Amino acid sequence: MKHLLSALFLIFLSFITASAKDFKLSGKLQRDDKQSADYINVCVMTVDSLTTTASLTSPGGAFMWKGLPQGRYIFRVNSPDFQPVSFLIDWNNDRNVDLGAIRLSVKDTEKTIELSEVTVQGSHIIQKVDKMIVFPRAEQVKISSGSMDLLQVLSLPGMSVNAIEQRATIDGQAPVYQINGRPQSREQVLGVKPDEIARIEYSNNPSIRYANQGVGGVINFILKERQTGGNVYVNAMASPMTGFLNGTLSNSFNYKKSEFTLLYNNSWRDYTKRWTDRTEAFAGEERRIERVSNGLHSPFGYLSQDINLGYALQINERSMFSATFLNNIGRQHTSINANIRQTEKDQAIDFVRNSKAVFEVYSPSLDLFFIQKFKKEQSLELNVVGTLASSDYDRNLLDRYENKPEQLIANKVANNRKSLIGEATYRKPFKSQSLSAGVRHVQSYTKNDYAGNTTEETRMTSGNTYFYGEWSGRVKKLSYSLGTGVKLYTVDDRTDKRSYTRNLTTVSLLYPLWKDMKVSYLFQLTPTLPSLSQLSNVEQAYEDLLIIKGNPQLEAYNTIRNRFLFTYTKKKLKANLWVSHTKAINPISMYTFYDTNRGEFLSEYKNQDYNQQTNVQLDVNLSRLFNCMNLSVTGGWNRYASSGVGYKHALHNLYWSASMQGYYKNWNLSYAYTRPQKSLVGEIINLSENYSSALVGYNTGQFQFKAGVYYPFTRAWKSETTSLSKANPYHEAVRIKDNGNMLVVGVTYQLRYGKSLNKARKNLNNADNEIGILKVQE
Repeated sequence: MKHLLSALFLIFLSFITASAKDFKLSGKLQRDDKQSADYINVCVMTVDSLTTTASLTSPGGAFMWKGLPQGRYIFRVNSPDFQPVSFLIDWNNDRNVDLGAIRLSVKDTEKTIELSEVTVQGSHIIQKVDKMIVFPRAEQVKISSGSMDLLQVLSLPGMSVNAIEQRATIDGQAPVYQINGRPQSREQVLGVKPDEIARIEYSNNPSIRYANQGVGGVINFILKERQTGGNVYVNAMASPMTGFLNGTLSNSFNYKKSEFTLLYNNSWRDYTKRWTDRTEAFAGEERRIERVSNGLHSPFGYLSQDINLGYALQINERSMFSATFLNNIGRQHTSINANIRQTEKDQAIDFVRNSKAVFEVYSPSLDLFFIQKFKKEQSLELNVVGTLASSDYDRNLLDRYENKPEQLIANKVANNRKSLIGEATYRKPFKSQSLSAGVRHVQSYTKNDYAGNTTEETRMTSGNTYFYGEWSGRVKKLSYSLGTGVKLYTVDDRTDKRSYTRNLTTVSLLYPLWKDMKVSYLFQLTPTLPSLSQLSNVEQAYEDLLIIKGNPQLEAYNTIRNRFLFTYTKKKLKANLWVSHTKAINPISMYTFYDTNRGEFLSEYKNQDYNQQTNVQLDVNLSRLFNCMNLSVTGGWNRYASSGVGYKHALHNLYWSASMQGYYKNWNLSYAYTRPQKSLVGEIINLSENYSSALVGYNTGQFQFKAGVYYPFTRAWKSETTSLSKANPYHEAVRIKDNGNMLVVGVTYQLRYGKSLNKARKNLNNADNEIGILKVQE
């Protein structure tokens, strides 16, 4: 049977390459004892994995493909008896390629095979017009205890990783996560072991399919095929000093054509030494009030848990079905306690404010997926996701005075949401181009019951349909990708019905200036639609002087972005230079004003004139210094500008960050620091947190131990927010002393068992994260 399958593969290969030149790709497999490795499965695949051809080695260990089109390939050897082998081939010369003798090691040895790339021009990173294909090196995998650790070590352009919060961002926005192209949440990705990852397909310019989701890019983890064994993985990091825990437990089991998966993930925080200082003013035509708030210890914490069950069935070589039942359970409590002095017309009043907000959510969903592959590498993917979510928000603010009655403001919201997401996407590759097209629809129903100082019920029905298509290819040295889409959005709150129609357009170009230098260009025209909470007309009291509300008259707005990226790679040096400009036209932001008719201060969502950002950034990465160290440094400059109703602001900001990883045998050491940077949106200036970490680790293979300090050499975690509003200017500083010099210890454990199947990849990534609640305090 093996010989028959091999012959069929060769017949198919000869058919699709009949027009190709008669060049050969050949080599030979040998055992450690230099004996030939006979009848071993070998394959080559294109770097985008759209085309895979396989064969068995002959008696004597030889293999050969004839008539392969020149291009970039991944060569792989898979056998239950030997360590897996894979490397890159960049075949761009009109000649035969002989890979020579490739040595195989038996699986029970501790030796890991990592062959250098084959030349013909190779690198552990391949840059394409729409993505980068990254092959993690052995030492990068060894020093990483989790998938987020590995992303931080790789230092991919445009990506920032907060290992403390276990989150990655691309250009400041959350990414789309995929595992073998299948839809996965961040929590699912946390269950991936670094040594399972064959490569990472990374994009910092999301394709037209994702352009409507407000994401910064795509991170797709392509996993190795496990020949024997299932998978148990445990990863935990905790602090013995305070309430801090990140924990992940995953298990997968394969039987024949089926795979069963279980994932549990939690993130727990419980801080008591947290406080908020605030100075602010309320300035209207008739009055001016100033307040100084000296923060008191205010407890803060949350527990977020994910329990996911999955099943995948490989029906045949061309069809695959999967079902995933996801459960998100969360609870967060936030207190703001302060002594406040209020001054108005030279009269001072002292009072104590105690505010506590509790948010609870349960969001179960069922995700169904099916893929069917056709001739000539065509494919059709179908995805349906149903979600039933419920949440409760309860906030009480109490002001206690010495000479007058205390004042209580209560905000309570009970939320129920039902949604159904359906998506279909079609792909067809051609000789040097490819086409993809699809449609995505989201239908939802949201009900909010407001209680407390405001009693009201709102019901909203919304429909969001998105048609998209993309054409990509290559003309000589220029690679290109052109995408466009149309978004149709309707929302009905039983009193008013509004409709929006918007176009999305993306253009990506990639051109090699010379051997080690490439330049890419990105253009994006992206609409942003108002959220359900922003469209709500319900008014809620934030405090005794301020009322916040949505605005049913909000309009959608467009964001235009132009970006150039110059990439230089030379041996151990990798450098990226970014130059970009982004402008949001008529963006939605909160506007505070004094209503003379009501004699009250109101904060309301409005469409403003513009927000824009000009950015220049340089990334420099040095890898394998002295064969034991990686260094990364990033520095940049931002200019922000905003204009709206009665305001016009500008902000300049320099920023930088640095990281280091050292490794020797089973030991590793890492340090990372990010200088807090400022950003301006509307009238709000945010100063990001003071992120830093120092860790030491030891890897035994099955266990990995880590210990270190988060936020070393600092007294507290901190962030700051400043409002430039004329009606309500303020400056707020939040400190968490529990985090300063926080000692942490961690352990990672892994166990393999069972049998895995070669899973088809899912490229649709659908989830409903809309809540529909306008919360007055996070």
